[in-house]
Amino acid sequence: MQAEPPENRSSDGSDSSDNDRILDDEDMMQAPDHGRLPLITYNNPNTIIPTPGTGEGVHSPDERSPALPVDRGTCLLHMLEDPQATFGDTALVFDDGDEVVVHRVIINSRPVFQSLPPQLPRVLVGACGDVHLSKEDALAQVHAAYGASLADRPATRAYLHSLLAAPESALADGLLIAADGSEFHVHRCMLAANCDFFRACFAHAQREGRTDAKLPCEDLPSRLVPLLLAAIYTGHDEERRILASEDLNGDMLAVADQLLLPELKEACETVLVQRIDATRAPTLLLAAVTGRARRLHEACMQFIIRNLDEVSRAPDYALLTPPVQAILKQLRSAMNKNPLCPGACLTDPDELLAVLREAYVQQQERLIESQQRQAEEKRRSEMRRQGEHSQSSHLSPYLSFARRDHNRGTRLEDAARRLERQRTQMDDVDRKLEKQREQMDAVMHFLNSQEKALAGMIRGSAELSSQGAGMQRDEDNVN
Repeated sequence: MQAEPPENRSSDGSDSSDNDRILDDEDMMQAPDHGRLPLITYNNPNTIIPTPGTGEGVHSPDERSPALPVDRGTCLLHMLEDPQATFGDTALVFDDGDEVVVHRVIINSRPVFQSLPPQLPRVLVGACGDVHLSKEDALAQVHAAYGASLADRPATRAYLHSLLAAPESALADGLLIAADGSEFHVHRCMLAANCDFFRACFAHAQREGRTDAKLPCEDLPSRLVPLLLAAIYTGHDEERRILASEDLNGDMLAVADQLLLPELKEACETVLVQRIDATRAPTLLLAAVTGRARRLHEACMQFIIRNLDEVSRAPDYALLTPPVQAILKQLRSAMNKNPLCPGACLTDPDELLAVLREAYVQQQERLIESQQRQAEEKRRSEMRRQGEHSQSSHLSPYLSFARRDHNRGTRLEDAARRLERQRTQMDDVDRKLEKQREQMDAVMHFLNSQEKALAGMIRGSAELSSQGAGMQRDEDNVN
């Protein structure tokens, strides 16, 4: 089973109190057995890479412990994904023919590997080899050296700091040259594993057959090199924060952008945004342009436009070119005279164009409202000049209320008169309808009488017809 971290055991090897334990008894029973680590084979079927006990690949940290350490430390397992690209220089060869390509400077943190000769490309691991360990134990040592588990990562981070403290005596194989010519010994595997820019530089030098591995960094101040190396080596947020806090004028921001370090660039940008003042604003604006930092650029532009008078008196304001100064003045003028959004801080000419391209209908409506207000003010001014308002100026609000009430009353009276006219019209319509109803009743009465007369005439005609037929029959009988 996995051993507990040293801090959770007492000096005699017994377990510490339950409050100090990271894993309880049940979790310890479920902990993976790192004596038999799973193996992952990459391009070479005989090349294997140890992984954590979860068997989920080299990036799977052991995070089933309920209490995480305060210091997350550093994990270097990604260096084993492609040892050739990260300048792996030592192959651990096992008795069964399998081998693991590792980095000598990393495994040198484990005492079992420190006694090996410096320039030994292949190390035999086994009972009769250079390292007298079993295959499982050797893989566990490599596993711990690269900080695979959370318990091992603080020690890995501390070891990387020790490499930076004395790089000449710690298998350094590269040289970094600062802006003032200062030289700093570095480890190619660490820079290549954590920085794409350095990986490309070292790979190019290797293809050309150069072995000096010198990297000139003309834009990097020498005072920031140790902090930059610590941030790249450990990949830790604390080192990035310390480095960003020392970047007073944005020098590291441009370097982080050049070296393709987005996390460091973001940390520097966050710190620099908080340091904007009238003295530093021009310098930080230039640094934002050089480092392609959009958030810092917008913050500097807003500060300069709102405080242009104060910033223009700063000595560094002369660093800005005349066209840039002219744009700042135009944006300041547009901010003060913007009729659509008064006081809006425009940080870019495109924003000014966007404001000017606002909907034409909306601008026209605002123009009409402005003209109406001006006409009303002119009318009130004329009325005051003509003496129509004899009351004191402090009564003018009450008079305006009275005028509004009077106008409201007049409108109500007009509405009442319109309603009365409509009511009269409705009465006339009712009378006309009543007259028409009476006429219709008379017509119906006439029609009914005519119908009755017609019915009588029909009956009389039928009787006459029957009498004539009888008389005709009598005459026929007589003859």
